[in-house]
Amino acid sequence: MTDAIVLVAICASLSGPATEDSPGIQLNKMRAKMGYALKTLPNYVCLQTTERWRAPNAKAKLKALDTVELEVAHMDGKEMYSWPGRSMFSDTELQKTLSFGLVGSGAYSSQVIDVLFGPETQFRWVGRETMDKRATVRWDFTVPQTRSNWTVGEGRRTAQVGAAGSIWADAETLAVLRLEAQAAQFPARFPLKAVTRTIDYTAVRIGERELLLPSAVEDRVVTAQGELNINRSRFGHCREYSASSTLSFDESAAIQTPEPSRAAAPAALPPNVWIQLALDGHLRSDGAVIGAAVKAHVASDVRYGGTVLAPKGTEVHGVLRQFSKSGDRLSSSFSLTVEFTELVLAGGTVPFRAYLKSIDPPMQGLFWLVPSGAGSMRMEHSTGVPTYAEGPGSDLRFTPQPGVAVLIFMGLNSFDLTPGTRMTWITSDDVRKR
Repeated sequence: MTDAIVLVAICASLSGPATEDSPGIQLNKMRAKMGYALKTLPNYVCLQTTERWRAPNAKAKLKALDTVELEVAHMDGKEMYSWPGRSMFSDTELQKTLSFGLVGSGAYSSQVIDVLFGPETQFRWVGRETMDKRATVRWDFTVPQTRSNWTVGEGRRTAQVGAAGSIWADAETLAVLRLEAQAAQFPARFPLKAVTRTIDYTAVRIGERELLLPSAVEDRVVTAQGELNINRSRFGHCREYSASSTLSFDESAAIQTPEPSRAAAPAALPPNVWIQLALDGHLRSDGAVIGAAVKAHVASDVRYGGTVLAPKGTEVHGVLRQFSKSGDRLSSSFSLTVEFTELVLAGGTVPFRAYLKSIDPPMQGLFWLVPSGAGSMRMEHSTGVPTYAEGPGSDLRFTPQPGVAVLIFMGLNSFDLTPGTRMTWITSDDVRKR
């Protein structure tokens, strides 16, 4: 934030009724209030819940794709994301995992900074309006592409775009209530033809302070082929990140401190060790939320060379990374990806770096992927499955990843892997070649 903005923020105490001032003075007061709010914003984290929708075109009925839960952290002016409860924040890794639909990049501060304090932002007074029975004042704005920090993209193609839209503030307090921006000036032959973001703001109490934060964000994306994608996010459970909080930015940098009375956990389990897990809770189609915790436990002692590496009952932590549904109400297919990340031993945690081999008991319609060679996997299944086009045993172009289970349910209206369902894994880089 520039020094000029900081100086403007000093005027934030000027809070007289908007009706007494000209539109230009009101705009300066609104900018000052938001500038002060952004300058004094503490480091904090909120739970973000995003519902993702899709339609083949703007006139077709939207279809719910999935629901994603993430923790979004505002740390020293930068926005980062983590699976809930893991505190492993990154500004890029989850975008790669979730592909389309990671809402929030820029929603907390950079988007409004770009609009309100951009050196070449042009404002036009619109007037007084009513929003949700609340008196507001509105300005329209434009941000030229050459001075914009808004980046949009699909797949590997990204582009810096300009913006045009509106901003609304409370008519009395001049606190920002809503910002709506449409992307402008796309490059030729770009895979997107329209992007609109709407951010609603509200006062949120964190500790002893009341902060102006986004409460909801909606992103509407229209592809070059006319497909409409909508993400609706809401935020809650916001809390300040204090100096005593544990925050890791890279898994390799995470340090576990063993209790003095216990032996330290090994850095990793040796190769070719068989591990049988049992689910602790239901893993089912109804109410599936990407980002939700998936917990299991070691079903029998994990032994190696006569030593028990992980005793029966050892907790194993995981997360639902992907969930999708296709088909209709009579015959559906489901695909989900579960990632187990760590075993919780007495002396600390150990990364769960193993590859799935089988799932028991048999369940009709259930397939899973197992490594079959470098960079490929094959489908395995339980008994009594319907015919599938690829066929069990077919090699698929899917890169094996340790700790990641890819499950596919074919020809079912729903599925439910009940508590106690067992999954057999093996630790070894060479298992991908088997």
